[in-house]
Amino acid sequence: VGSIERLLRYPGVQWRPEFNDACMCRVRAKAMTRFLLNSDADVFLSIDDDIIFAADKAWEVCEQAMDLGIVAGQYVTRSRDRCFPTTLQEDDVPERYSDDDSTPVPVRWPATGFLAVHRRVFEKVIKRPDVVLCHPTEKWSFYANVWNCFVVEGGPNGPIQLSEDYAFAERAKQEGFQSYLNPSVRLLHLGQYPFKLEDQVFPPPPNQPMTITRQKDGRYEYVTGTPTPEAVPA
Repeated sequence: VGSIERLLRYPGVQWRPEFNDACMCRVRAKAMTRFLLNSDADVFLSIDDDIIFAADKAWEVCEQAMDLGIVAGQYVTRSRDRCFPTTLQEDDVPERYSDDDSTPVPVRWPATGFLAVHRRVFEKVIKRPDVVLCHPTEKWSFYANVWNCFVVEGGPNGPIQLSEDYAFAERAKQEGFQSYLNPSVRLLHLGQYPFKLEDQVFPPPPNQPMTITRQKDGRYEYVTGTPTPEAVPA
């Protein structure tokens, strides 16, 4: 709540929460549709309610989305045993996380828990032949099949089913929009405690520069200010 309160101090920011729906692809579709049909805003910033963020970084990714279309912030899964990035980077392409480098880097599929999307991306995606406006005469109408899961060829391990956020990013990619990540965004993912990037490596240390490389076998390798830790399973 504190993160949202600080963000609402910025000019032109509107907060429109979605809740009481267990179907995530529908929740996200409803929020996107309200943004398109009931506002004149330029950028849609999706923030899950278990993400803690800095307001200035939320504003920054929105400004970057004005030009790039889709910009995310990285956060990790809420698990000590399987703690890894939620935004999927490209194989063998190091991502360097540092507080003082906001240069966006391309990623394969961003997670929607902290994702800025420009209006023009949605406007093109909803024109796909598989997208349908459900309940068109009702105030809760929404564009279905924008976030719905589907299967893609996954490489050497065979087909994979994309989660709803990855599925949206793949549809956007098919429509010509590359997704990006701002490596200076420091997000906390609330679970048993607030998980952060460093929890992929060892018990909570101070924030520090970090390089993460996703290898072709799906494992991650980390380089921090300490000796290189062992790669952990994705």
